[in-house]
Amino acid sequence: RRGRPREQAPGFQRHDHGIDTRTRIAVSPEDDIELRRITLTNRTGSRRRLALTTFTELVLTRRADADAHPGFNKLFIETEYVPGPQALLARRRARAPDEHPPTFLHVIGMRGATVGDASFETRRDVFLGRSGSRRAPAALAPGAALAGGIGAVLDPAFALRREVTLEPGASATFDVVFGAAADRAGAIALAERYADRHLGARVFDLAWTRAQVIRYQSNLSAKDIRVLAQLAAPLAYPDPSLHPPGSPVPEAGQSGLWKFGISGDLPIVLVRIGSLAEIALAGQALQAHRFWSLHGLAHDLVIWNEDPSGY
Repeated sequence: RRGRPREQAPGFQRHDHGIDTRTRIAVSPEDDIELRRITLTNRTGSRRRLALTTFTELVLTRRADADAHPGFNKLFIETEYVPGPQALLARRRARAPDEHPPTFLHVIGMRGATVGDASFETRRDVFLGRSGSRRAPAALAPGAALAGGIGAVLDPAFALRREVTLEPGASATFDVVFGAAADRAGAIALAERYADRHLGARVFDLAWTRAQVIRYQSNLSAKDIRVLAQLAAPLAYPDPSLHPPGSPVPEAGQSGLWKFGISGDLPIVLVRIGSLAEIALAGQALQAHRFWSLHGLAHDLVIWNEDPSGY
């Protein structure tokens, strides 16, 4: 018996100067990697030579530590280029004998008529250039090349470039991978693994299957999941503008939460219930709490009951 056809995410699509671009994103349930599959299609009547350049700034520590001392944090990061899988690695220098920082990796797998090896840069200031910006970096100026700087750079970043030649109507696929491993050897193994252009399809299949299992276990519709994904953003990146005025949470600092059994170490989702008629809201909050927890988004759910009638 034939099963239902698998739904595939449409991804992000663009059309610029005769080139179609489609991007799909998945997080592997097997390894600590994120894969962005970018497909370029030449819709013009002539041969085109294109370059795909990635850029990401490195932190490699907790958000609170990076926000408190951003310049100091950057001094401990070292970058490296591994020619075999053509991958970039970054790791934080240990400040104690018992400290074992993980290694971050970046690699691009290719399908198409590639031109040469990858070029790279790990110095953010060089990539952006004097008076440059993220919107208009010097490295993307016509004819500009990536200089290939690595090591204990002052302002670390990852930039990789791969070039491809497309005949009219032809397509090329880039599997842009970011990941982490416990040590350098593990990071190189991951880079070599995901440099294989055939492995990307497995990541998307497994991610799709896991998403369906979580959706079934959580009893959520596709619309519910989209709403919860939007609400998850303030948990990962707190936005003070979303804090309601007159919140019942004590303002005496983190220690003021302890008598309520709340550590304050994690983001807090607060649900205020004014009457039993709003008990369904508490049920929805619990459902969201389970969904976010299954995706590794650590947080505390607090239900504040203001109903004076008792339980």
